[in-house]
Amino acid sequence: MSHPSKVKGSKFERDCVDAAVRHGLKSERAWGSDGRSKGWQEVVDMMIERHRYQNKRRRVLPAIMIPEEGVCGRILRADNGKALIVIPYEDYLTLLELERDHYAASTETSNPAATR
Repeated sequence: MSHPSKVKGSKFERDCVDAAVRHGLKSERAWGSDGRSKGWQEVVDMMIERHRYQNKRRRVLPAIMIPEEGVCGRILRADNGKALIVIPYEDYLTLLELERDHYAASTETSNPAATR
């Protein structure tokens, strides 16, 4: 049987894919958490629409990463690093839905023959 941490991580990946699908987004998980099984990079665990993600689950996250009550998210940056944002996953899925819908609408507008 798999190591408990591996089981917990795999369940987290499946839960993330299921949540994306509930939002109407195309999502799939790489078999064995290895992106190479889907022709992706090894570190990729799942894909939502055309975006690739690596999933990490920990028993406890550092407090600095958890957004405070009353804010939408938390923006973090290390010295000489890129800024990153931490927002609730459901909020992010909503943003992906909006992106998908905007892309679909702009494609229809730019190519009227495609709607015929």
